[in-house]
Amino acid sequence: MVKVALIAVLLFLAMLVLSSLSALLPLGLVKPDLSAPIIVFSCTFWDPTASFLLSVVSGLLEESLSCSPPGSMVFVKVSLFLALLFLRRRVYVATQGAFLLLCTLSPAFQLLLLMLLSLAALGEVKGLAHSLLCLLADTTSTTLFSYLFFPFLNRLLQAGRIRE
Repeated sequence: MVKVALIAVLLFLAMLVLSSLSALLPLGLVKPDLSAPIIVFSCTFWDPTASFLLSVVSGLLEESLSCSPPGSMVFVKVSLFLALLFLRRRVYVATQGAFLLLCTLSPAFQLLLLMLLSLAALGEVKGLAHSLLCLLADTTSTTLFSYLFFPFLNRLLQAGRIRE
């Protein structure tokens, strides 16, 4: 549980820095999903309890730092956790390429869930073209962030195996 607390604190600090930078600098569409690689990694290599806690905490953090409707980001992150838990035995993530593929697909999955929530709540989906444009930039920046973040997570996994 110490790993989960450490990752949650680092995730909070990273989201706080990204939120502050986006308020000061005109980042435009480039806003990576910082929690997607962490959720993918924890669902793949850690136990489901730690992964669930990280997905709930990351959803709550994203809700508190954004203007999203209450409960939507927690729902999306927990749904991502459940989808990855379903794929855990079917997709073998041992290489950086498989990890990057899951991290690349996670923003598209999250956007699809948010669109379905909007369709169910409002009966229509507003701003579909803008959302798809943001999806392209979000996917690209999340993949780049995941590519840079994978060695850190891999070292964390190796250190955890040595201690156990």
